[in-house]
Amino acid sequence: MIVKGIIKSIDYTGNTCTVRIPVFESAANENEVVVPATLSTLPGIYNGYKEEDVVFIAFENNDYDMPIVIGKLYLGVENE
Repeated sequence: MIVKGIIKSIDYTGNTCTVRIPVFESAANENEVVVPATLSTLPGIYNGYKEEDVVFIAFENNDYDMPIVIGKLYLGVENE
C-alpha cells in the first residue's frame, strides 16, 4: 500500500524523518498519527525533502510499523 504523508521533522544525518499519515487518523481521534520513517534516496544525491512536504509512503513487507518515504509530490508552490 502506498499512502500520502506530510513531513513533520527531518534528521538529515540519519536519513530519517517523522511523518504525519492522515489516512491512519480517524474522525473520533483528534490526535495526529506521527511515525518515524526512513527517507529513500540514492547515495550521493541531495534528497531535497523539507518540513511540510507532501510525500508518498510505502511500507516494508507491508508492515505498517516500517514506513519508507519513496517520493515527493510536487505541488508547484515554489521553485526548487
